[in-house]
Amino acid sequence: MCENFPRELNMIKELTLHNRDQQVIQAINENNAELDAPARKKKFAAMAEAPYRFFRGTSHLFWQDMYNDWRFALFGGVAGTQTWIQGDAHVCNFGAFANHDGEVIYGLAGT
Repeated sequence: MCENFPRELNMIKELTLHNRDQQVIQAINENNAELDAPARKKKFAAMAEAPYRFFRGTSHLFWQDMYNDWRFALFGGVAGTQTWIQGDAHVCNFGAFANHDGEVIYGLAGT
């Protein structure tokens, strides 16, 4: 790491070095480690079919990069005032469904 740079810039540098492809592969494997081999193979095959499917199956990469980006600290204000932004809020994702306690609630479905 470069000692003359702020910690946040070092994180960005670590994410964009020559080994980015290995970091992406490792993150994808770690994120899908709970899947058995046939399910993982099926998911990876689907992700290879189109860029849209790849990005839907690897949103964790976006959030990892976003979290490690120094600009992330500029948004949201102080603790307790930060707001979650839902990026897929269209009419098909609203509805009634059961929560973890079996109660029927109305809201945005997680995808």
